[in-house]
Amino acid sequence: MLLIGTGLATLGMLLTYFATSAFEIGVWRVLTGLGVAAILTGTNVLVSEYSSQKWRGLAIAIYASGFGIGAMLGGMSAVLLQGEYGWRAVFLVGSILTGAVFVLLFFVLPESVEFLISKHPVNAKARLNQIAVKLGLGNGWELPEIEAKSKSKVAITRLFEPEYRRNTLLIWLAFIAISASFYFISSWTPALLEEAGMPKTQSQTVEWQFQLVVQSAR
Repeated sequence: MLLIGTGLATLGMLLTYFATSAFEIGVWRVLTGLGVAAILTGTNVLVSEYSSQKWRGLAIAIYASGFGIGAMLGGMSAVLLQGEYGWRAVFLVGSILTGAVFVLLFFVLPESVEFLISKHPVNAKARLNQIAVKLGLGNGWELPEIEAKSKSKVAITRLFEPEYRRNTLLIWLAFIAISASFYFISSWTPALLEEAGMPKTQSQTVEWQFQLVVQSAR
């Protein structure tokens, strides 16, 4: 999931750099957004899986803070790049850096232990023992038998059963509303400030300062 998300984000930013119309930019930004969503989801699962019960909360908090710090630093870098080389440079540099991370993850990212245990892919036992050795747990681990699908697999459609439907829709609605509000404020504040007469570089500086305030509040 993380590799797919990182690949989509890299491709989306690179295609945005080559975009020739507003429609193309919109399409490739959606692709980038899907990649970022996959990265956030996959990272959350992997951090939870590899953290001990005692430190799991702290590990997830540190991971979540990284997103905000990255957004702030990215905003600051975008101001400098856009002022010097134009808006396309922002997406080019972003795609290069994300692509470099993709290559790094390809070689060093550990497998999901839950995936190895539940799906038994090729060389699952060897890969599981390799992870155990890196974690200082020794080798000689065995894979449990795969349970029947009827017992172990939970369909996503359960979220829409009468028992969970209301909470599912409310959570989705709340998350969409929060994300839309944050996106509107962070995206349109610089434009509104420019329209009011503020220089472009100053309006972009206000944007990343806003990011800093939001992440500090979190």
